[in-house]
Amino acid sequence: MNLYIMFARAFTSTIASLFITFYFALFRPLFEQSLLLNLTFGLFASALFTASVFTLDYFLRKCHLKIFNTIVLGIFIGIFTGKAFCSIFDTLLTFSTQIDSLPLIAITFPKVILYLLGIHLGIVITLAYQDEFHISIPFVRFSKVLQGKKEIIVDESALADPRMLDFLSTGILNNRLVLPSFLVKDLQEKVDSSEEHVQANIKKLLAVIEKMKKMKNLDVKENETDFNDISDVKKKTLRLAKVTKSNILVADCSKIESEESDIEILSLNKITNSLKNVMTAGENIEIKVQRYGKEPKQGVGYLEDGTMVVINNGGDFIGETIDVQVISVKQTSAGRIIFTNALAEEEDEFAYQPSGVYQHHHE
Repeated sequence: MNLYIMFARAFTSTIASLFITFYFALFRPLFEQSLLLNLTFGLFASALFTASVFTLDYFLRKCHLKIFNTIVLGIFIGIFTGKAFCSIFDTLLTFSTQIDSLPLIAITFPKVILYLLGIHLGIVITLAYQDEFHISIPFVRFSKVLQGKKEIIVDESALADPRMLDFLSTGILNNRLVLPSFLVKDLQEKVDSSEEHVQANIKKLLAVIEKMKKMKNLDVKENETDFNDISDVKKKTLRLAKVTKSNILVADCSKIESEESDIEILSLNKITNSLKNVMTAGENIEIKVQRYGKEPKQGVGYLEDGTMVVINNGGDFIGETIDVQVISVKQTSAGRIIFTNALAEEEDEFAYQPSGVYQHHHE
């Protein structure tokens, strides 16, 4: 604990205890002509006060700052609400002809009840909508020009993607990536699952999160906002993106759907596909034939970015690096596929097949 905080607590508690003790012993004695009894009562009152302060301090230290701020805000709203109720009550009394005959208790007691009701409503409402209050404070949003780039909330599917760490290591999302606390909490709860394969997958995701936090060029922001009225993590992510005006990073757009037009779903698949080499028909490339294809004499190889290259007449060159010529490029849901013909040393040994016939075999 901070030494300055301990000193402040001890100093204020001592001053308050001495004041309470001497107040009851000298200024407002309860027992006439008995200084000892008055001093004892003062010491008891000061001890009770000190115990109450330390008890309150103990619970406040366990209370999250956001909850404390929300309660304080709720008290202020409740005070104004209670005053509004009392003003309405006073206005109604002015129309009563029996107001002069009413006892004082009949007027003050309802006012006290209305005042407490206003404070209760203020606290309850702010606690019920604490996430929105917490996010919207100071209740002013700058224009889009001043806001700059939107923050990006990471989704569970993005954490499970093996390309995630390599992508983040580029520093493109520095100071923009947001990690929701409810996502981490959900993963930590699932890690206790009895199924071993589930535990292994969750541990991998938690390991990715730890590596993200240690990246110097990333600076991940953790958002403590949670929505207790929603149980599904996907819906919580969409809700957080909506209230914070952020975008969402996923592995594939099919993993999450948003009906909000101002929430953009960023897909790792789209990003990586857009960065892959663009091949045109007639272009020659060098590729290693790694396995057989589905059709006779076909071979299959892969570019450095993982793009699959299907090689017509390449089945006889398994394990070899050969020159091929691109005949067509096809975009599929799984990614880009390049169809090629193997080039022989003699130019007329293999005749190029039309791309339409070749694609027909693979569709």
